[in-house]
Amino acid sequence: MDIKKIIVGLSVVLISLSIFADHHRGGMKSMAAVAESWVKAQYTSKEKTLAMVKNHMAEDGVSFSGRFVGFGFNWDPENEEGMIVTRVIPGSPSEGVLEVGDKFVSVKGVKVTDDNINTGKLSFSGLPGEPVDAVVMRNNKRVKVSVTRGIVNPTWSKEQVLENIESADAEEWASNLVDYQIGDVVVDRGKNIAYVWHWSKSKDEVSGKEAESHNFTRMRFNENGMVQGYWTLSEEELVLRQTGWTITR
Repeated sequence: MDIKKIIVGLSVVLISLSIFADHHRGGMKSMAAVAESWVKAQYTSKEKTLAMVKNHMAEDGVSFSGRFVGFGFNWDPENEEGMIVTRVIPGSPSEGVLEVGDKFVSVKGVKVTDDNINTGKLSFSGLPGEPVDAVVMRNNKRVKVSVTRGIVNPTWSKEQVLENIESADAEEWASNLVDYQIGDVVVDRGKNIAYVWHWSKSKDEVSGKEAESHNFTRMRFNENGMVQGYWTLSEEELVLRQTGWTITR
């Protein structure tokens, strides 16, 4: 949506205002259409999601992931060489402590193995404010580090979002999805924000159980009708409990 002011002579002021109003109403429909198509694309395929991000996300746009308590780093679970840091989230407890390329050897004295990762025995999660000692391999040397857990607020640039999508397996995209529905799509014209309520059901690979969730996506648009930021909230705890996971203290 282009909200540029039309500066013309006094004789056509009324015409200009009429055009602006009609254009703004069209922009509302456009925001709703983009938001709904974006959510549908994420449920549908890698190619459609890639196209939505390329064509509708502002170059300086930001994706906000769900917040959590932990260290604040990313790693590739598909890397058979181990738990190797691929990204340190800016502003997280890991910033200034961990480095890209660090390979975890142990966390709080527990060796990093596939079993320990999958069963949650490593102490990445827990109470915020608690220091956690770990050992990493850095430049072929064992290095002791200590990270104080905290609330992590991950953000992703357009470039990073595109890289994440590109690295995904197209055949595996939404392979666990059982069904989805798009519910309400609401636009706040004054704030250039679109809200999408959507429902989804997927199958958990580990337990084989199906889990459903209500989800809520918020998209903020800039004056040119491009997505400046987007967030999605989901019922993660409900999904975990439906698949047999428990949260212990």
